[in-house]
Amino acid sequence: MSIISSIDKNNDLTIFTTTENPTLDEFMTAVKSFYDDEPTRNVIFNLNQASVWDLSGQDIEKIAYFAPRFDKRRAGAKTAIVAPDRLSNTLSQLFVLFGKSKDLPIKVKLFQTTDKAMEWIIKND
Repeated sequence: MSIISSIDKNNDLTIFTTTENPTLDEFMTAVKSFYDDEPTRNVIFNLNQASVWDLSGQDIEKIAYFAPRFDKRRAGAKTAIVAPDRLSNTLSQLFVLFGKSKDLPIKVKLFQTTDKAMEWIIKND
């Protein structure tokens, strides 16, 4: 599996860490599993150890429009995407734009480091 999840109960946070080359199916399975259970309020999707070269714009669109992401249980919550390289950042920006076009009920922001993402997640705003 190219996506590993861990939970930080103190910050009501699930951290998805990607390794190798995660496929569209692996992303969809991770998101579905997250929402099938009791989702945490906050999420960090860490792409530091991954290559997303195999994902297309259409794949990103499928992930962005995946119905469970619009679950009202996370309304107002935060999702941080750590995308350290140019390609990961560009595809992540596309993901954010797709979500905004459908009025995604959560805040999504891109970061180049996990530390900055965590600062934003725990900040009360």
